[in-house]
Amino acid sequence: LWARGLGVRRAPTRARRYYGQACKLRHAGACMITGRMCVLGHGGAQDFKAARRHFAAGCQGGHAQACHELAQLWRQGLGGPRDAARGRQLRQRACKQGWTAACRPTPR
Repeated sequence: LWARGLGVRRAPTRARRYYGQACKLRHAGACMITGRMCVLGHGGAQDFKAARRHFAAGCQGGHAQACHELAQLWRQGLGGPRDAARGRQLRQRACKQGWTAACRPTPR
């Protein structure tokens, strides 16, 4: 609601905080959303290191898209070290979990 302003005034900072709290409670979808907000700088500063943490939590919780997003950060070296092998491993995991975008060849 807060992120999109559905029934309330749009408040991305509050939305990011609430999604982050839900992520701490192991809600994989909330971890994915918080990670995207960190990457895009919605509701706060752009923070790739925090995005990695949130995507990792979502991926561990079985969220295929979070695994794919985390793979991109590893592959590009955003928010931490670059590790193409780790990125490939995470993409394969996301693909096996049904995230079809992860099944496409990676651009070089």
